[in-house]
Amino acid sequence: MDSDFQRIKLGKELMMRVIEEVLKRNGEALYLVARAPEFFRKIGFDTIDRDEAPEFFECATCPQRDVTCHPEVMKLSMV
Repeated sequence: MDSDFQRIKLGKELMMRVIEEVLKRNGEALYLVARAPEFFRKIGFDTIDRDEAPEFFECATCPQRDVTCHPEVMKLSMV
């Protein structure tokens, strides 16, 4: 099933719609926590230090962080 979504590039299409919405609302940046950072790098996101991101995610208190899950905090600048 996942390969079907990858083949039709559904993830990229959804991300492009999110970016369009952020731009329409005059957003300056988009932040996310990525378990698949290479996908987001292809779109233009950069990995940043967790301290550079707003306090917006639950990873900081998750017991699996840095145990079985190693997410990257990423940013896409809109300006």
